[in-house]
Amino acid sequence: MKQRLVLFFIGILLAGCSSKEAALDKVSLKDALSYSKNRCGDRSWPDASNTGLPRGWKPKKTYANYTMRNNEVLSDVLVTGYISIPVSVKRCTIRRCRVRGDATIGFDRTVVWFQNTAQPSVPGVNGDRTSILIENCDIGPEVGSFNPNDVDCGIAGCATNTTIRNNNIHDVVRGVDAMSNSLVENNFIHEIWVTQDKSKHHDGVFIWGNSNNVTVNANNIELLDESNTASIFMQGAASRNVKITNNKVTGGSYAIRLNFPNNGAGLGAGICTGNRVRRNPPDPGARNPLGGDYGPASYWEFYPAVWTNNVWDDNDEPFTPVLVNW
Repeated sequence: MKQRLVLFFIGILLAGCSSKEAALDKVSLKDALSYSKNRCGDRSWPDASNTGLPRGWKPKKTYANYTMRNNEVLSDVLVTGYISIPVSVKRCTIRRCRVRGDATIGFDRTVVWFQNTAQPSVPGVNGDRTSILIENCDIGPEVGSFNPNDVDCGIAGCATNTTIRNNNIHDVVRGVDAMSNSLVENNFIHEIWVTQDKSKHHDGVFIWGNSNNVTVNANNIELLDESNTASIFMQGAASRNVKITNNKVTGGSYAIRLNFPNNGAGLGAGICTGNRVRRNPPDPGARNPLGGDYGPASYWEFYPAVWTNNVWDDNDEPFTPVLVNW
């Protein structure tokens, strides 16, 4: 009898996990932002074994480049060039796709390209784009084969109203650009390279200014070169309700580099909590065990209104951001 009861309750739990996952595709992006690390299933850090494509994956079709359409679900395909998402697309899903990027790539050599017609921070540019989902994809060239003439960014442009989760993003100059109403969660972002063009931002996740309702949660971000900008870079400006939570990061000038706008109380309008910084970036040339070249975290105007439980990964010792005006 006891065994039957145990099996009964396990069945309920598993059904709950399944229904939550299945329901997520049917809810609005605003509701999807509540999807957090405290979900059912594996809670280990994202890496090559639990993000991206499933073991034994084979593509159903192969394309050179691909342009998404309204209400389209693109799944289990190999795209050797880029995927573009026009401004007019109102909802679409990219799932279990291998997107490599090559010399024919689109705007700014971006692998998954959110088309835009002006500077992403200009209000109204992407007002019609809603409910974009990118999940369980492998994005970037073959691991270790980065070529600055082929590819710059993994997911970039105007990633508004977008959920980006469970992806393996690698061998690019910048991993993800995040803008308003977006969730970047449970991704493995690694092999981020530096090019000779120092005007580029070499970041794991880059959060544009004037972005509202952005959550960057439970990602594992490894930057190769100590001269990268940051694992997580927050541009700031007029942004509101930005949450940087429960990520594991390493590498950059500072592993976390923030610019939150003033919330009126001398603090930034945002949250940064529960993040862990690994001391040594994977680049063997890294000079000091500082998490980044100069330290674990910095800001240049206001650090977040909530800054708690951000610690070194090896000993759980807390750290605070330093003021650096550059």
